[in-house]
This record gives sequence, structure tokens and C-alpha cells, in this order.
Amino acid sequence: MGIVEAVDRAIFKGDGGADENSADITGLRTAAGVSEVTLTQGDKVKADKTLEAFLGFVDGIYAINMADLSVVAAQGANTLWYSTIHNSAADNETIARFLMAAGLTWTTRGEIEADTDNCNFGAFIGLGRGMMGAGVAPVWNRAELVTDRYSGATKGEVQLTLNYLWSFGLPRTANFKRLKFVT
Repeated sequence: MGIVEAVDRAIFKGDGGADENSADITGLRTAAGVSEVTLTQGDKVKADKTLEAFLGFVDGIYAINMADLSVVAAQGANTLWYSTIHNSAADNETIARFLMAAGLTWTTRGEIEADTDNCNFGAFIGLGRGMMGAGVAPVWNRAELVTDRYSGATKGEVQLTLNYLWSFGLPRTANFKRLKFVT
């Protein structure tokens, strides 16, 4: 479960901590060719502007309706959308409820962005039409647990090393988008 969590997080954030430069993972946060839409700090609390940003991803090619948007919201954006009443003078509807009424759904991934400050990402979006093969995360064989009984034998220690070889790539970046908060 820890490996799956680390791989999932690296797909969004990237992983520059691999042992060799050739093994570094470029995640969705910095992947070249993935276009992004921005929401200003003023517009991020306006439900209609947030919806407008998501509707821009419905291009009639890679997404023909809101159901074709596979949205993964950052924790900060999810909290903002669920806790912000977008028009308290007219109703007590949150941005989340407004977006859901328009057909947008999402899941939330922690450790992408914790808040919605300038230059933080609010969501990563996969456009569902033609998605097969648009993003790949190959795994070589399976995880291998290497047991070293000798290095720490005099202290009664056994060193365990888990070796898991994988990568991530986006052969078709047009299927992926980012929503970013700006000033």
C-alpha cells in the first residue's frame, strides 16, 4: 500500500529524488505539453467562474460533456469548494454544490496542494475520450524484497531493501489539463 501511495503521489507531483537522473519522474504538475487554465484569487470564490474554467475543458474532441472530465482536486481546492458559499445573498449553496449541479464530480488527492494561494494547483483533469494509452505508468516485473543478513549481522540486524522499478509518461498530453490559482 505504501508503494501505491508513493507512485500515485509522484504521478501528480513528480519525484526528483530518484537515485539517477534518468530515473526521475516528471509528474503532471510540471509535465511539458499539459496545458493549464488559471483562476484568479478573486474568481476562485465565484462558482460561475470556477464552472467556466472546467467547461473550457469540454472541447468536443477529448471531452464531449462534463462526465468526460476525470477531475482530481487538490486538498486545498476541495476544502475551498465545499466550504465557500458563493452567493449568501441569494442562497446558501456552496461552490461544490453549484459545480455538482452542473454535472462536475471529482475525487480529492492529498499532498498535491494544501491551500489555494498564488501558483498553487487546484485540480488535475483527465479528458476521458481517447484516454486509453494517453498516460502510462509501466511497472517492470514486480517489487523485489532484497534481504541482506550480513551487513549488520554483528549487531543482529537484517537490512531489507524494497526494489520497485516503474516510470510515468504522457504520450498524448492533450488528454490532460491543470487548473491553477494565480493572483
